[in-house]
Amino acid sequence: METLELLGTLMAAAFTLMVYSFFYKENKAYRFAEHVFIGLAVAHSTVVSSKYVWDTALTPVITKGDAFWILPILVGLLYVFFFSKKYFWIYRIPVSTVVGTGIGLGMAGLMRSQFIDQILATIAMPNPKAAWISGSYPINMVLIAIGTVGTLFFFIFTMEQKGPLLYASHVGRWTMMIAFGAAFGFTVMARMSLLIGRLQFLLDPNGVAWYLIPVAIVIVAAVALMERGKGKKA
Repeated sequence: METLELLGTLMAAAFTLMVYSFFYKENKAYRFAEHVFIGLAVAHSTVVSSKYVWDTALTPVITKGDAFWILPILVGLLYVFFFSKKYFWIYRIPVSTVVGTGIGLGMAGLMRSQFIDQILATIAMPNPKAAWISGSYPINMVLIAIGTVGTLFFFIFTMEQKGPLLYASHVGRWTMMIAFGAAFGFTVMARMSLLIGRLQFLLDPNGVAWYLIPVAIVIVAAVALMERGKGKKA
């Protein structure tokens, strides 16, 4: 393994252990790793955004003389008025433009994907051929229809829920609980996969796993010394 690659591996292991030191309690090593991560993320996003502006707007203006991109560039430059107390109101122009455009695009996509498409998928007639081949297909359609209708009945607040409406709302409540549980389980599974990936990186027997012991000793010693110093100051 080359020297630079080895140093990168050691740094990755050190920062991983610093972050996992939070399991013990919040300490300065964890805060240092957190601040470094935030700084790197901001620096990376700044470079990527600058390159995007250069490739998308400045390059056409300089090379092709496309004056259309001058307007969004000028609107983007209005962000600097954030640092002016007198002309801070100018800063609201690009912010409102970006927020309004983002909300419009987001609402259009959400209405299509999470509203219209969901309704069409719920009321779509099953394919007889597919239903004949797979017996679970019509069962899934029935469950989706019952769960959707029950959930809609759960949010009816204009009348007292009693009789059939009460039973339908109970179905909707169970449907939502199952959906929330599945979503939470999927989130936990995703986080566990990240944890397993980091542990495989640290304990890889085919790599240079020997670095874990000295790095761990240094991290633990540094955390202990910093906590001891904080206790003396208190």
